[in-house]
Amino acid sequence: MNVSGYTVTKKKRTDFNHILVSIAFILLFASILSPFFIVLPLQEIFYKPEGYWFFGPPRSAFVIFIGAMVFLAVSLLIKVWLASRDTYNSKMKIAFYVAILVSFLTMYLALNDYRYLDGDSINVNPFFSISEEKYYWEDVASAKENVKKNKVTFDFTFKNGDTYTLLFNEHERKSWSLVIFELQEAGADLQRVQESQ
Repeated sequence: MNVSGYTVTKKKRTDFNHILVSIAFILLFASILSPFFIVLPLQEIFYKPEGYWFFGPPRSAFVIFIGAMVFLAVSLLIKVWLASRDTYNSKMKIAFYVAILVSFLTMYLALNDYRYLDGDSINVNPFFSISEEKYYWEDVASAKENVKKNKVTFDFTFKNGDTYTLLFNEHERKSWSLVIFELQEAGADLQRVQESQ
């Protein structure tokens, strides 16, 4: 009788491990495209302000989100591998839960990484922050516009000494013309650099 109880327990553990392996592979495959289907819609729902010209995450937010998903999937696979070898002890269990916590915390911080522009200010919520930094157009001391191929980079220097770099691509062309307008209205020193193709 005792042997059959052990078999049932081992079967339940094996079934749970199969589920974890399935989840890990789903996370690995989903990490390729899901940031575009997860990060953008969730930011639109939770953080999208009224009256903005430009809103979106930097590319690093997508990369970090992908990395967190891959890390979570690898953690699940390592947990299953250790459990199948019967070497999964309490220290490894703690390490596994810490890995899960780090993954979800990193995904949360990647979702919080965004920037938007409006008629009053440049608003930035960096990766390691949970609150926005607001830079008013009047506070811009100088800006350097670098145009290379179909991308434009603005390097802002503010009167308090802070700096911020903002990258626009071809699809955001309308926004960068509004940035130039606001900088001219604010009287900021604007340098334009056209880099060769």
